[in-house]
Amino acid sequence: MYGDLPCPVSVTARFSKGAISPLAFLWSGRAYKVSAITARWAKRSGAVVEHHFAVLSGGPDVYELELSSETLTWRIVKVYLPDGSTYS
Repeated sequence: MYGDLPCPVSVTARFSKGAISPLAFLWSGRAYKVSAITARWAKRSGAVVEHHFAVLSGGPDVYELELSSETLTWRIVKVYLPDGSTYS
């Protein structure tokens, strides 16, 4: 259904006043417009910071996007499904 996760995605994001906000992402040939950011957090591993975002895209699934400060690349790492299960 979703393919292998985590996997790279293309993300359009706004960087403003030290804040990062994903606006849309392209995953498996399908474009998703971010309708809401429900959570954001960071994980640090030495000098590397991974910025995480839980986002909605007009449906019930919540997508977890990750931006690496080391490589400046985005990945989708998990999908939270409406029944409470996760796909990762």
